[in-house]
Amino acid sequence: MGDARAKMSTPGTDSQGAVMGSQPGGATILYKAIVVESFYDLAVFNEEYLNETFGAEGAGEDGDENAHQRVSNRQFLAQAPRNACIVRPISNGYDKSNKPLIAYPFFPPHICFPVKPGEQVWLITEKPNGLAELPLWMCRVPETLQVDDLNFTHGDRKLSTVTNLTTSERAEGSDSEVDKIPGFPNGTGRSAAECSLKPELGNNKETPFEDQDNSYDVLVSNSISYTNFTPEEVPRLTKRPGDLVLQGSNNTAIILGEDRGWNPEEDPTSAEESNATVGYSDLPAFKGTIDIVVGRGRFFGDELISETTNDAAGDDPENTQARLVANERKDGASYIEVDKNPAVNELDPVPPEGDPDFVRDCSRVYVSMKTNGDQNFGISNTSVSDSMATGFDSAIEDADESPYVVLKSDEVRIIGRKDEDNDINGSVRIVKQGTKDDDLAAIVLLPDGTIQISGNKIYLGRSTDDGGVGGGPGEGDSQPYVKYQELEDLWSAFMDEMSSFCDTLNTHTTPGYGAPSPQIISAAATLKANIEATHKPDISNVKSERIFGE
Repeated sequence: MGDARAKMSTPGTDSQGAVMGSQPGGATILYKAIVVESFYDLAVFNEEYLNETFGAEGAGEDGDENAHQRVSNRQFLAQAPRNACIVRPISNGYDKSNKPLIAYPFFPPHICFPVKPGEQVWLITEKPNGLAELPLWMCRVPETLQVDDLNFTHGDRKLSTVTNLTTSERAEGSDSEVDKIPGFPNGTGRSAAECSLKPELGNNKETPFEDQDNSYDVLVSNSISYTNFTPEEVPRLTKRPGDLVLQGSNNTAIILGEDRGWNPEEDPTSAEESNATVGYSDLPAFKGTIDIVVGRGRFFGDELISETTNDAAGDDPENTQARLVANERKDGASYIEVDKNPAVNELDPVPPEGDPDFVRDCSRVYVSMKTNGDQNFGISNTSVSDSMATGFDSAIEDADESPYVVLKSDEVRIIGRKDEDNDINGSVRIVKQGTKDDDLAAIVLLPDGTIQISGNKIYLGRSTDDGGVGGGPGEGDSQPYVKYQELEDLWSAFMDEMSSFCDTLNTHTTPGYGAPSPQIISAAATLKANIEATHKPDISNVKSERIFGE
């Protein structure tokens, strides 16, 4: 812990994280602050609510329950834009003797960074050597490897986090004072002087101090915006040096990088490195890729691993899953998060944690200049999954080292909109470009509900290698589909011939006495009657009312 505090006091920063500029006298230009509220919905954080909770309404009255969070720059509340925040600056001990502030966002709404109550943000000010009337918040403060979390980052953990146990601490076992389960300390949690936030009066839940709650727990429990955020485990992503990555707080990512992902033939569980490194030198050039993916490091319902607790170490993760740990909040809801400091519990890190995984990730849209998409996504007969249909007249070959757009999820829907209220009735086209009378192939869903499938050759069903019936004269023993008009003409001609034959039988005479045969005449009359009354009309039943072709 001493090393951590020493790092916080290195040249260029103060002990509470203010960054010093190059102006004469070392003017402060950046400050750290704790977020109290984020104005995510101005219908919720309307002018009336803001004035009552953070502004002048009720201020100075006896029993003012909002006194501790009324801002000193309340003149900026009414015009506050979306994504503005109520903050409590902590640089230079500011919070211990000053009121909170409202801070407008530094970036325009084209870029909206995620931030939650209890997290630390950078404040920038136009006024050197002091916070201006209206500071601007830039982004969440990045933290150390053992602290930074995509879902929720509690910055003060860096003041008490260790990376592993000493020999003597291991010998002492669980009686050591080292925090093996992550908590939400206020500063170091050892004295009022080492608190980041001014300690809150309460019921003695913040251990070193009498009659004081944990200030972070009080802040979170009083926050509206925190209730509209889902705390959960989100695996970290290892990026390549040239990648641009945009990540949300709940396992969503857009990776602008190069072709990359674990495929069905690879085992990430045994990997000693991330696939950001594995095999990179073997890839061809011009492989730029945009990977839009949600649900990396996926846990399936029947294989959810257990998390590390005070009582036991958690299970080892598989594939690209993250190691999990249960955190500990004294006044509020605890939850399970990614174990960012497994060494303190003598557990190993997980090199492939959160890597792009073509097999198991929940959903993705993969746009690549060059990739082996069929093999990577397991729709190839050359891969271990052997999951592509066998062709009737030729093998279905992979397209290697080609541009690809791949869409994959558990459930995929393509929808052409119909909105009667706004007179919209759309369509869907799936087209392989080509010449109309040669290699054009298309499936067209028209606004009137018509479905047209057009192609040089169309196969429906399975080949005999895949369990199809076969037995036909076509390629791969396929059965050609019947053309209705030709079948009707054939059957009609045959039945006309049968009727003529019956007429002949009805009028025949025997070569002997010349008398007709009653049995033959009766049989012929019955056959002709059935042909006319039943069989000919039944021909039309063969005709489909929905499926037509050439």
